[in-house]
Amino acid sequence: MLKKSLFALILIIVLAVPMIIQVSKTAEAQTALTFPTYLYVSASPNPIGVGQTEFISLFFTKPVASPVSGSAF
Repeated sequence: MLKKSLFALILIIVLAVPMIIQVSKTAEAQTALTFPTYLYVSASPNPIGVGQTEFISLFFTKPVASPVSGSAF
């Protein structure tokens, strides 16, 4: 009985340690990735004349989230 309990305890420890290490590495990697975010404004046509229509485009430079870690696409 003692032998089975000891084997079960060792097995649980052997299986649990890699999972705990992986979770801590994942949390560290998620907090380490920070990107500066900028807002760009584009207007066209440039220069514009009286009575012409102006098109203004706004967009952020923050990378797109992806299911693959470490890549933007």
